[in-house]
Amino acid sequence: IMTFALSESGTHMSRVPPELVDHIIDHLYDDKATLSTLSTVGRLFYPTACLHLFHDISIDIGCKSIQEFTDFLRDASPHIRNNIRKLRITGSPEIISLFGRTSKQKLSIAALASLLPHIPCLSELCIHSVNIEGSLTLPSCVPRTLERLSISCVRTVGGPVDICILLTLFSEIQTLHIEDTSWGQLRPDPEG
Repeated sequence: IMTFALSESGTHMSRVPPELVDHIIDHLYDDKATLSTLSTVGRLFYPTACLHLFHDISIDIGCKSIQEFTDFLRDASPHIRNNIRKLRITGSPEIISLFGRTSKQKLSIAALASLLPHIPCLSELCIHSVNIEGSLTLPSCVPRTLERLSISCVRTVGGPVDICILLTLFSEIQTLHIEDTSWGQLRPDPEG
């Protein structure tokens, strides 16, 4: 970074070491608005700002689909894809209607398998409050290592086998956390 100051003898330039700039940006890790602005200021700010902007991503599949996120990442800069370390996939909390049915957003394991190659540095995956749908045919993807896989408040459509299919996407999982998961068919929706 160059700073310019006017003095009596003319213009004075000084350099701020990039390591110091990175250290300052590191202190803004949770200020997304400032990081977003810094990522557009110049090349020196971009890598560190992106590191913090995209480190921890949450997708509410009630609002956006996994396919939309996959399409975004397919066209995104490697700085974005390579900085995602933690991915949270959530659905809306369970809704109980007058008919006694429950509904959550559906997460297709095939869609998740298509997404994973676009997040090469992913270390933690959290899946919360969704219905997981397995598939007998998955897109080819290289199994990868995860530091942590957390599955909570999830219902599987095909039973425990859906969780097994999900686990086959990873060659190694250092920490596996499964909580409040139920198996079996969902009650049909009387409204259609």
